[in-house]
Amino acid sequence: MQPPLHLLLLGETLSHSDLQSFLVPLFQKPQWATIQVSSMGEALDYLYEASFDGILIDLTIPYAPDLEAIAHLCRTFPSVATITLIGADQDLGLQAIQQGAQDYLFKDATSYEVLERSLYCAIERVRYQGRSRSLDTPKFVEGRDLANRKRAEIALHHSGHIYDALIQPLPDLILRMSGDGKYLDFFPTDTFQVLGSPDVVGKSIFDGSLPYELAVQRMQYIQQALETGELQVYEQTLEIDEIVHTEEVRITVCDDHEVLIIVRDITDLKQTEAALYQLNQELEARVKQRTGALQESEERFRQIFEQSPLGIAISDLNGCISRLNASLSAMLECPASELLDQSIYDLLQSPQQDDIPQLQQILEHTLTIVSFERQPITKTGRKLWVNVTSALIFNAFGRPSSILHLIEDISDRKQTEEKLQQVNERLTLTNAELYRATRMKDEFLAVMSHELRTPLNAILGMSEGLLEGFLGELNDRQKHSISVIERSGKHLLDLINDILDLSKIEAGKLEIQLAPASVKSLCENSLAFVKQQAFKKQIQLTVDITESLPNIIVDERRIRQAIINLLSNAVKFTPDSGSVILEVRPLQQAAQLWLQFAVIDTGIGIAPEDVKQLFTPFVQVDSSLNRQYEGTGLGLALVRRLVELHQGKVEATSTLGKGSCFTICLPYTVQSSASTSKSLIEELPLASIQRIGQEFQASGEAIAPLKFQPSSTVTTLSTTRIPSILLAEDNPANVDTLSCYLESHSFQVKVAKNGREAIALAQQQAPDLILMDIQMPDIDGLEAIRILRAEPQFAAIPIIALTALAMVGDRERCLAAGANDYLAKPIPLKALVETIQQFLSAF
Repeated sequence: MQPPLHLLLLGETLSHSDLQSFLVPLFQKPQWATIQVSSMGEALDYLYEASFDGILIDLTIPYAPDLEAIAHLCRTFPSVATITLIGADQDLGLQAIQQGAQDYLFKDATSYEVLERSLYCAIERVRYQGRSRSLDTPKFVEGRDLANRKRAEIALHHSGHIYDALIQPLPDLILRMSGDGKYLDFFPTDTFQVLGSPDVVGKSIFDGSLPYELAVQRMQYIQQALETGELQVYEQTLEIDEIVHTEEVRITVCDDHEVLIIVRDITDLKQTEAALYQLNQELEARVKQRTGALQESEERFRQIFEQSPLGIAISDLNGCISRLNASLSAMLECPASELLDQSIYDLLQSPQQDDIPQLQQILEHTLTIVSFERQPITKTGRKLWVNVTSALIFNAFGRPSSILHLIEDISDRKQTEEKLQQVNERLTLTNAELYRATRMKDEFLAVMSHELRTPLNAILGMSEGLLEGFLGELNDRQKHSISVIERSGKHLLDLINDILDLSKIEAGKLEIQLAPASVKSLCENSLAFVKQQAFKKQIQLTVDITESLPNIIVDERRIRQAIINLLSNAVKFTPDSGSVILEVRPLQQAAQLWLQFAVIDTGIGIAPEDVKQLFTPFVQVDSSLNRQYEGTGLGLALVRRLVELHQGKVEATSTLGKGSCFTICLPYTVQSSASTSKSLIEELPLASIQRIGQEFQASGEAIAPLKFQPSSTVTTLSTTRIPSILLAEDNPANVDTLSCYLESHSFQVKVAKNGREAIALAQQQAPDLILMDIQMPDIDGLEAIRILRAEPQFAAIPIIALTALAMVGDRERCLAAGANDYLAKPIPLKALVETIQQFLSAF
């Protein structure tokens, strides 16, 4: 095993693991004994103390030796092969060779294999030059004997073996040539087979071993090397086996007539250089592109920074302002020069306010962006409201470097918010007043309903009883007078109900009950209500309806109420012997199917300027004191509200002196088959039931109660005992009316004037049924019902609630308290008796 070659590595002092990969094997492979130094002085110390075969100098380090130091090294230690590592500056490597270095390598494009080959060649080249100098120098010194020559020959022979051992593994081609171009020695390798056989020794370079152009070029460099004594390096291109190779040729002088030529295949190196050049071009283009993009971005930022209406400032992490725009300077009414180097926090600090906690968080890096509002004072003393957004700016290493502050003047917005808050406060007060007024109106309507219905209950009840003859038979004149009283009472009741209905609609408390309704029956029942009125004026009533119309989903009672209102007006405003037509047609408008009810009359007509007032509540076209037609102005307003609750519309057209046409258009939601429909009918309030009953009674129609199904067998009660009824009522007129009527129908009546008496009488008498007025002194009817229901003996006794309130929710409150049924005053006495008989029969 050959001894290792001793090397010096002059470069950065790094651990072996931190060295570039191509240098690491110099410390690991057994053929190398490498020492690492960091300066030329340290390297010279080692060279003076020990023998080294080569030195590798890194010229890319910060304190690399200069060319003069390299020249001194090569002159002082000619037996040490010097190789330099360079960056991208090839001229530096060539200059080092001119100073005596054997070779140079590109540090970033070198592998260990290339380094190893270069070291072997350089070391052998230096040794070969040393042997040549020793052999060619005359040494006929007096006193030197043949023994010295013999030792020299032995040493030379030993050196030859070393030389062969070094040359064999090298991939370079080594030649020795004379000054006239003859091959003196030839050391071929597997890589270089250009010259064929070593038989070229003794032949001329022009004998065909090289292309003629390359032979001429080489001879020129040989002559230049012999003339100057300097190393000649050049490149040549040669095609071998149809592959173009690039070779580096180095020519160094052996003596005055001989040169040593080393040929190295640098094709891979050239390809690497080309790739590096291409990569460098791409990098330069990319850097140029990114530089342009960065410049463009910086320009955009500058424009945004300078032209932004927002105040912008950049500060260091302590808040010291380093840059600000004109908007911030104008906002704070202070020159920019005075704001620079000031603390942004001091500028934004409001009087008598603590430090800004959000900024503390951003300084501690717990937040990267914060937003807050402050109220600073400008240099002129003006108070501002500003919204501040502060965000950390990070450097290329991801560390916070500065803070960006965006300051928006929100003084106008704050003033608007303050005004809006004041408006909202006023609106809240107004709404409270409106709510109080609405509640007072509801309470007033409830009181008025009670106060009006209570006497009406006595008037209508007594009229009904007198007409039935429960106080004895009346003559025709008496019956006529009582009928007038009854009609007037019912008319007054209609007005009260219209006012209540309109109030409920305006308050959004009137709910419609949708159910399938026959269009034909709806029209016939509506016409029946005005037949008597039309008959008296000899007005012809006609219905024109498309046959086989499917059922429509509506609140039948409310729509019938609207149609009757239109028909009543038509009959009222049509002169004698005129005509009124009810026309019903389906209409298709876009994707919506409608059902149109048109009431057409030949009446007095309406002036165009008055048509727009028709549907306004409490407004009449003829409001003079001597007006010909009576009315309150509620009817058409109520019609429009009822139709709008069905998502429909009402229109009117009229010609003065010729007549009018009022139309109701309803969304035609149909029910084609009663057998497949789901019942949507819900129990209506009793006040509504009573009005419908009154309407049909006036037209001679019979109508059955909705809650029970009466039959002829229900009228027969047990004759063994007279049923006892407890009547709780505080109004004397109603007590007289109800007591007389019930006693005439074989009921025993006990009267209580308030809830407390009702409870006591019930406990004493144990009545079969209780009629409980709701609004009574001391204990009201609802509380009395609850107390009675709490006792087991009254759990099954029927209790019918009687009230003159008839407001939304009254029925539900009565049933929730424990009543079995609810009747609104004025109560039709006949219907009351039938209801009592039904409950007594059921219980």
